[in-house]
Amino acid sequence: MGAGEEPGRRLDRVVLRPGEAAERRLAATVAELAVDGLRIAVTGTDGAVLEKARDRLAVAVTPPEQVPQVADPALRWLPLPVHGDLPLSAEELQRLVRLRARATPEHERRRRQAFPPVEAVPTDEEVRVLADRVTRADLAARQLDPALRDVLERKDAADVLAAIREVKARLGEVLGHRRAWVVRVVDLALADPGADAWQRLSGQAESIEHLLRAVADLGDTVVEGVEPSEEAMQAFTSLQDEMAVGQSARRWFRGRTQRTAARLLESARVDGEPVSDLAGASAVRRFLEVAARSADLEQRLAPLGVPVPPDLPREALAEGYIDVLGALRAISRLVDASRRLADVLGPAPVKELPVSSLEDVERVGWVGDALASVREGELARRELETAASALERAVAQLTSAADLDQPAPEVAELVLCLRAAADQAYADWQVKLAVARRAHRLAVLRDELTARLTECAPGLPALIEADATEARWAPRIARWAEAWEAAREASAAALDADADAVRVIALPELVAGGVGSGGLDVLVLHDPAGEYAEDQRLLALAPRTVVLAEPAAGPAGPREAVLELAGKGSVTGAEVRAATGLTPARSRALLQQLVDAGELVRTGATSATRWHRAGPVDDDEQ
Repeated sequence: MGAGEEPGRRLDRVVLRPGEAAERRLAATVAELAVDGLRIAVTGTDGAVLEKARDRLAVAVTPPEQVPQVADPALRWLPLPVHGDLPLSAEELQRLVRLRARATPEHERRRRQAFPPVEAVPTDEEVRVLADRVTRADLAARQLDPALRDVLERKDAADVLAAIREVKARLGEVLGHRRAWVVRVVDLALADPGADAWQRLSGQAESIEHLLRAVADLGDTVVEGVEPSEEAMQAFTSLQDEMAVGQSARRWFRGRTQRTAARLLESARVDGEPVSDLAGASAVRRFLEVAARSADLEQRLAPLGVPVPPDLPREALAEGYIDVLGALRAISRLVDASRRLADVLGPAPVKELPVSSLEDVERVGWVGDALASVREGELARRELETAASALERAVAQLTSAADLDQPAPEVAELVLCLRAAADQAYADWQVKLAVARRAHRLAVLRDELTARLTECAPGLPALIEADATEARWAPRIARWAEAWEAAREASAAALDADADAVRVIALPELVAGGVGSGGLDVLVLHDPAGEYAEDQRLLALAPRTVVLAEPAAGPAGPREAVLELAGKGSVTGAEVRAATGLTPARSRALLQQLVDAGELVRTGATSATRWHRAGPVDDDEQ
């Protein structure tokens, strides 16, 4: 409030806060003045506001001639009148005092800013994961041949990537058996899957399987005294078949089969015992089968460069052939996967992705990883753009719905970081947003507590605002409930007083007839348009005049400031920054929002870019 200039008289001005009800502020102002026992007249240019103020004053003002006093002087600090139950707890009142003591212009600005819901703001970890994918994609894209990057533009890109992944998986199986002969055979098979050497080698897989089954059947059985030969194989096979139908081994009167095998039976031993039953004959036959198959495989594999395991010990024989069999199967699967990849790619791109050697297949695996990284990066960019757009929409809707000045400036920075995949900068601005959000929350809480207090004790918020030091308020808060009860009793007693120290008078009546007998100490004038603030007829009625005025009209925020500026003609980015005080990044974001909303039109490029209101543009403004 400012004092008037005329000697002996005082003129105070009270500016209503945005959204504050005029009748409430009138009642609060009168309540503050009535405590001092002054004679007050209330008037104004809005009859509806005066009627509401009259209703409030009927229960809010104590006549000055018989001002009730609280009995305990230590409790008289609470301005009268008050009504109703205790509006705030002691903890809430202490919180309000602290908030008022620490209030700054920055807190007020934060109160009028829009903050997006927490769930609408991606977390640091989410942005970090997506940004990592974008970074890996950029690195892979720089290393990839442009012709290979075009693979992702194909309609069957998903099929191509799936085929490449299968080739890479099969390559891993082959590398698990990496031997010199394996590398040689892989190159041979990939160069010409129909080559005779590869066909003969892959055909040995079935023979190896038969050998391994025979070794497994033989187990740990020790067979001695029998030299592997075709004669021995035939003799013991016949002997096994005869014993299988019930013939037993005889020492005398042998049949033809046993007579043929007699020489071999004499020296043959199974686990140190002579062959005398079916189990022994079967063990010898399996032993001879293992020896025969092993010799046959050695003759077939050695010329092709495949190392043949030794016959003894039997465990080494089995392990060696298991490794050979696993390698042959892995090579076959790799050849099949390479064929499928060639079929999916078709004839045109085969030059860029050949699969005719092990080195080619390893390169295909790398290309697959790179293409997958590029695709994941593209998807990550889309997710970041979607998150940025959703964040912009959320805060814009909140700003409009809650009638706030503008979004919190940190939001625009977060949007820029999302679109740039700048995860570290995003994390930094997240911290700043959290600090700003807390300031906003505290400012809103302060207003909520003040509104609750004003409703029941109109004069108390002004007392807190005038002096909110914690040292002064600590003893008051300690007896807050007691002081409230005493003040409520005194206020109730004031309702029974019959005096007209506070009068509500229509403005025409006041100008025409004055205030009658008794004079005035204070005139309270509600004058939103400022028509009577300097009217000497009113100023002469009382030594002190308090004028309640509306806030000065003007743009509510940067958005309105830009639209007002653009309404006078096209503007540049520098002019926008000068008018709003925004940073270059935030001013660009605001201008883009206005263009997207159709409220501004952008013309020109680079340094010649200008913005103007949507509609016809004169040639001299292009």
